[in-house]
Amino acid sequence: MKADHVQSHSMSFTDKLTHLYNAQGFVRASEHMLAVLNEPVSCAMLLAIEVGNLKVVERALGREPVDLMLTRTADILRGVFRGAVIGRLGVDRFAVLTPANPSKCTELMAALNKDIDAANLADPNTYLSVSGKYCLFDPRSSYSIESWINPKHRFKKTRSRSLEH
Repeated sequence: MKADHVQSHSMSFTDKLTHLYNAQGFVRASEHMLAVLNEPVSCAMLLAIEVGNLKVVERALGREPVDLMLTRTADILRGVFRGAVIGRLGVDRFAVLTPANPSKCTELMAALNKDIDAANLADPNTYLSVSGKYCLFDPRSSYSIESWINPKHRFKKTRSRSLEH
């Protein structure tokens, strides 16, 4: 009985399709990561991604290709951001939080672009159109992770860089 409770509790923080954290799980795991970051790590990279054209694909081809696009995106994020907190926050929105400095951010974004290009070459029928922004997040900031992942925030409070694919 206890194992069922633990499984159902952990499932409440997980997106069923991608097996990533859902929004609530992402916030909890991110807060935990920030709490245990060592003092030498002064910042973390926070990335917000949207997968485009899902409605168009669904109307034209049905739900299955959309699910494939979302699971491919999740797989790419897992591959590039190993050890990071990764979540699916909404139908087409993903977020990543990982300890990083500015040069590491550039390196990670280059790897993300490379993997998206490779995925699109491998399966052009479900072309991933991905856009997003990332910023360096100061763990000592007065902003909560929840306020940063809110779509209305739009990274206005900091310098951010865009990803268009």
